Amino acid sequence: MNRPWRVLVMLTLASVARAAEPAAAPADLPELPVLKPGLWSFSLTENRYDEKNPRVRTMTRCADPAEEMRQKWRSLAGHACRFSPVAHEGSRWSYSSACNDKGRTLTIRSVIVADRDDGYRVDTSSHTPTQASREIVIAHRVGDCTK
Repeated sequence: MNRPWRVLVMLTLASVARAAEPAAAPADLPELPVLKPGLWSFSLTENRYDEKNPRVRTMTRCADPAEEMRQKWRSLAGHACRFSPVAHEGSRWSYSSACNDKGRTLTIRSVIVADRDDGYRVDTSSHTPTQASREIVIAHRVGDCTK
């Protein structure tokens, strides 16, 4: 998977895409977990299925995760992505999408689990005709942002 697609998938934290055509986009952006803005700690584990060892990155930064998920949907509008409806049951949200770029199709399946407003997990599987990867983001709120 080339770098631009990897970034798009990773940022899905909500890794969620939106179609280029308004009719294909989730209706007025679907309901998302309620997540409290503030200082958040993120751990991203990324693994291509042909690799033995996953890559793990961590960071702590001020964030509004739910709003960032919504922005991600909006930002991917130009990437010719089409979405399934977002399914919500209890503390679990799931969706899939297919994005086309230069004749290549990227399919994404994501599951967001958020039991409370101070933590969540996103598990995303991505596939092209020649590659596959899995990314897991685990995030928790660690406090308020300093101004």
